[in-house]
Amino acid sequence: MEPGILLANIKSLPDTIVNTPDFKTIIGIVILIILLFISALMSGSEVAFFSLSPADINKLKTSKTSAQRVF
Repeated sequence: MEPGILLANIKSLPDTIVNTPDFKTIIGIVILIILLFISALMSGSEVAFFSLSPADINKLKTSKTSAQRVF
């Protein structure tokens, strides 16, 4: 194969155009990141709540300060 034929084929390929993301795409990505963060917080609080033992729940019920009372 001659080098001239290979170069002719490469030059005939269309130019690659890279578009910058528009405003809607950037806002969509930011919203997805925020929702992912909120989902992580909810999952963490769910795990913390359901990992309480009955003794921990009784301790929280009988606590002296109102800030520690959950139930």
